[in-house]
Amino acid sequence: MDPDRPLVAAELTRYARPDLLIEQGRPRLLEFNNSTRLGGAAGAPWLAEAYARLCPQSGLHPPPSTVTARSAALARTLRAENGHGHVGRLLMPTYWGIDSTGMLRRRETVKPPILADARRVGLEVVQADLVQLRLDAASRLLAADVPIDLVLLQWGGERIVDDCGGLAALRSADRARTVELFPRTESALISSKAVLSWLHEDCDAGLLAPADHALVRTHVPWTACLGLGRGRDPAGHGKLLRMASGERDRLVAKPAVGKSGNDVLFGNQTSKQDWLPAVIHAARESPLVLQHRVESDRITMPFRDQDSGQQVTAQVPFVLSPFMIDGAAASVMVRHMGPGAPARDVVINMRRGAHTNTVLLTPEPPA
Repeated sequence: MDPDRPLVAAELTRYARPDLLIEQGRPRLLEFNNSTRLGGAAGAPWLAEAYARLCPQSGLHPPPSTVTARSAALARTLRAENGHGHVGRLLMPTYWGIDSTGMLRRRETVKPPILADARRVGLEVVQADLVQLRLDAASRLLAADVPIDLVLLQWGGERIVDDCGGLAALRSADRARTVELFPRTESALISSKAVLSWLHEDCDAGLLAPADHALVRTHVPWTACLGLGRGRDPAGHGKLLRMASGERDRLVAKPAVGKSGNDVLFGNQTSKQDWLPAVIHAARESPLVLQHRVESDRITMPFRDQDSGQQVTAQVPFVLSPFMIDGAAASVMVRHMGPGAPARDVVINMRRGAHTNTVLLTPEPPA
């Protein structure tokens, strides 16, 4: 929204959903997502509560709800903004946007569980379309002529259309510091997988504290970026390509900014003669990362066969996606493949046949 605004570290991770694979029992961070559109707002808490009701004597319990954690964060933001402890007005906008498939869709920010919980913590929620936004004489944002203090952003990477100047009004109010955004749009910067490569570069350069160095080396697969700063370091670029050629079976190539597993290339599933040309071509199109392939653990799960109705059991790969809101843990989204999952590495994504699920937490062990 405001390219001239200084980056504030605390704002970058106010709402996050990292994606973790488990390798030999160790969490491995594949990417760091930032967007309130990333699910978990209602489905994961509802599913976890339903599971807990099925086994009330087990001691298993749902994680803290993303819905309540976000309402609390929104209330804190408003109270900090107005400085006198009163909760102001929160805008949950609707808009028309074009998604990654080119489809024009009407998007509603408001969902009944989110709206009900926001009102529970005392938020005054305004629902309005972007076309209804304008500025008053003091550069305050008005939605349907009502002054707005905070806007919940949910459009992610969609291209907004037909907003009739509403987005420009929101941008102007942000630059005038008369409205707060949750989360701030610059938080999307660290969703680039290039950030993971910089962490390893900082480890190599000795720039991280010992605890941070150990954290990165233990939980972030080795990652390097191709296609950024093109031509600045020909020697380093050539060294990286030689390494990529020699360690093809250990590597995965991914767009630095991408989603849904699009254009992901597994080295062990690509022929030797095709691998390096494909990596070079992709890096010329847009920056990509080379990442050590994580050999994901599998979990045994029961499924019901849709044709026969019989229960079948299969070992399937899965990805854990815990939500973090203002540094606090919230719901956990799980995606896993079904019983027909191939034995080889796969991208575990809903558009590629994965199922959505969640987790229950075990009681804390005695001290």
